[in-house]
Amino acid sequence: NAANNQVLLVGCHSGGVGQIGSAIGFGRESTTNWGTYFSFKTHPTATSNIDQLREVMRIDSSGRTSITTVSNYSNRLTDPSSSADDLVISGDNDTGITIYTNNTSSKSSIYFADASDADVGRLQYLHNNNQFRMYLNANGTPVMQWNNNLTIYFNGNMYSNGNSYSTGSDLRLKSNLVRFTDT
Repeated sequence: NAANNQVLLVGCHSGGVGQIGSAIGFGRESTTNWGTYFSFKTHPTATSNIDQLREVMRIDSSGRTSITTVSNYSNRLTDPSSSADDLVISGDNDTGITIYTNNTSSKSSIYFADASDADVGRLQYLHNNNQFRMYLNANGTPVMQWNNNLTIYFNGNMYSNGNSYSTGSDLRLKSNLVRFTDT
């Protein structure tokens, strides 16, 4: 009945007498509700303690998933922002996610979707020309693009401190025009 006690632990033998190399665990999240979790555990390389399995991945009863390389942690599902805790990746030092493709002419993308559209926005990296693009409103044209020659492309106006910078020159916004001579 205790929280985080394993209801079932299925593991594989790793060498020494009774030493578990890795395991899958099923347990109860709390003593006050029936929520359960599913976890994956591994044995650290730096210890020979036969009972020192470390949880590296957990899926809780709401579907939230955590993956960690942190050596000592707790509340890994509640420490991050509560508005962004569906997938939590944590580590003792630098952390990150790698999106890998074996094809140098492919694209790597992260899509943002809602109930009305499968690709409302996306971030995309084009491997063949080293460009990073941002798309909005399921538009086929990027609103912003970073190029490999360190230039940035904006599709539309750029605003800064209330000032607008457009990509063209509008005669309607000009006054006191003077003709250049001897140029």
